[in-house]
Amino acid sequence: MVALKMFTVKWVIPTACLFWLIVGGWQEFAEMPDYAIQNHSSKYDEDRISNCGGNFKQRSQCTESILDEAQRTSFWNMLVRLTIVIGPPIAVMGARAHLLKPKPTPKLKTVSHRSVKTRPAAESTWEEDPDEWLEKARHKLAAAQPPSASPGSTGEGRKKGHRS
Repeated sequence: MVALKMFTVKWVIPTACLFWLIVGGWQEFAEMPDYAIQNHSSKYDEDRISNCGGNFKQRSQCTESILDEAQRTSFWNMLVRLTIVIGPPIAVMGARAHLLKPKPTPKLKTVSHRSVKTRPAAESTWEEDPDEWLEKARHKLAAAQPPSASPGSTGEGRKKGHRS
C-alpha cells in the first residue's frame, strides 16, 4: 500500500498536473472568444468609439476612456485565465512536496537543554611570568613520573612495549 501511495505521489500527481496545464492552457488561450481580449480594432470597441460625440477634445477623451477600460478588462480576463490554468497545479505540487518531505524520526528528536555546571577557574593565570609557569609545570611533571622515566633517562630496564 505504501509503495502504491509513493508511486501516486511521485508520478501520477505530476502527470495529472502536466495534463491540466496542457488541456487547460489549450481551452483558455487557444480557443479564446473575441470578447476576452479587447483592443481598438475589435468590433465591440469600434462601435463604442463611433458613438462618441461632441467636439474633438470630448471625442478624444471618450475614446481614451474606452480604450483604457478595454485594456484593464483584457488584463483581468487574462489574469483570471492564467490563474485557472496554473493555480491548481501549483497548489497540488505544493501538497506533493509536503507529502514527500522527510518526517523526523523519534530517534532524531533533540533533547531539551540542561544546565551545565562550569569548573572553577584554574589557580594559575596567564598573567604570571611564562617562565615561572613553565618551571611549575616541569616540576609537577617530574613529581608525577616514576624515577626510571625521569627526563634524560634512556628507558633501559623496561620491557619493550610496556608502559610505565
